[in-house]
Amino acid sequence: MKLIAGLGNPGDKYEKTRHNIGFMTVFKMQKTLEFSEFKAEQKFDAALSEGTLQNEKVILALPLSFMNNSGIPIQKIIHYYKIKPEDCIIICDDLDTEFGKIRIRKNGGPGTHNGLKSITEHMGRDYIRIKMGIENRPEDSTKPNTTSYVLDQFNQTETQQLAEFIERAGSAARTILVDGIDSAMNKYN
Repeated sequence: MKLIAGLGNPGDKYEKTRHNIGFMTVFKMQKTLEFSEFKAEQKFDAALSEGTLQNEKVILALPLSFMNNSGIPIQKIIHYYKIKPEDCIIICDDLDTEFGKIRIRKNGGPGTHNGLKSITEHMGRDYIRIKMGIENRPEDSTKPNTTSYVLDQFNQTETQQLAEFIERAGSAARTILVDGIDSAMNKYN
């Protein structure tokens, strides 16, 4: 059994923000793979969708805690379903990478991402990350602060590229499940 979780913040206020690109990607995967509709599961504090890919059961998850507490629902899900951390793929935004670029990592530290910090705190470092670059700020002293930037909506140029970017990140997750992480890293990094 595998888990793919997209990180974001719940609620309409955050729905189309840069910080929610992980949610957007996993939601798109649910539609593309024709998995079950997302259902909020109170015992996990997450919305789950299930399906099968290459004869393997896959759970898609959207933690409904806020980003900084993403590790709590993820930990509940993996303990309940007895999923090993290395069988988890976490999809999230990455402020340290240029918009439109994908970085896949087998394990490692959380960097500056508070959602990854929470997950690492609750289940260790041995999970797969698909980091989706959202950095597109001007290189001058008028850069908005990090919080306001990640919680802002995509600009017009980003919005035009967003559907393809989300599709590519979803394809990267499917490649990890079907062909392995090394193949995905060679293709998408």
